[in-house]
Amino acid sequence: MLNHHNIQSARYTFDNNTTDVIATMADGTTRFRRSDDDEGNGGMLAFLAGGGVIEPYVAPAVTGSDVNAERDRRISGGFIFGGSEFQSDAGSRENISGAQGLSLGAMIADPQGNSGLRWADPDVDFTWTSQANVEVPMTAAQCQAFCQAAMQYKTELIKVARTLKDQNPIPQDYANDSYWPSRTLD
Repeated sequence: MLNHHNIQSARYTFDNNTTDVIATMADGTTRFRRSDDDEGNGGMLAFLAGGGVIEPYVAPAVTGSDVNAERDRRISGGFIFGGSEFQSDAGSRENISGAQGLSLGAMIADPQGNSGLRWADPDVDFTWTSQANVEVPMTAAQCQAFCQAAMQYKTELIKVARTLKDQNPIPQDYANDSYWPSRTLD
């Protein structure tokens, strides 16, 4: 069927009160149609007879699900701390949560930080791997600050999403960075 959904381009010729349509289809084929083949079938001539006007695109209303998807994308999209970018997918967030407890325990056991970078293992400096696969050394206090910043960032993203979903209507540009907290956490 010749209709405006599958036509890439069309050329029209008018002879003796009839219209011929030569259409290039989306698949690259060419079709020739006479007005008596097309009229009334919802094809190009019917479209032209109806005024041949394509209404401007109107974006659908933004839903809470759209905002949730943007929130989740940002939660899992990483963050910058101490000049390095770090992952924040579900597995990374689980590791961050574990490191937060471990570093807090080390800070309680060694409040002066005398263990330096060897707070998690006395034989190896503690490091966290950045997005660029660079080992970033951290003391227990630095690790604690890193973990707290990551969790605070997630909390802020959840709060912003809630604020956006409470608006009526939700702004069409809800994904604009101006609504969301910075990925740079320090």
